[in-house]
Amino acid sequence: MGLSEQAKGFINNVVAGAVWDGIKQLWAPVVLAAMVAVWEKIKHGSLDWVAIVGMFYLPHSCLLELS
Repeated sequence: MGLSEQAKGFINNVVAGAVWDGIKQLWAPVVLAAMVAVWEKIKHGSLDWVAIVGMFYLPHSCLLELS
């Protein structure tokens, strides 16, 4: 016995939403760090690498603590 089309659509939407949330949580720190790096390069001409590495490390360590 198969699932109805409505149930299949609902399951597909739930899976798609979960995948998108995972992508947002994993890549948001990367995008933010890249934006800050570009801004710092434009504004000051040099990068504060400690701050950039911290932006990568802190969100990922928090994400690992939650899982």
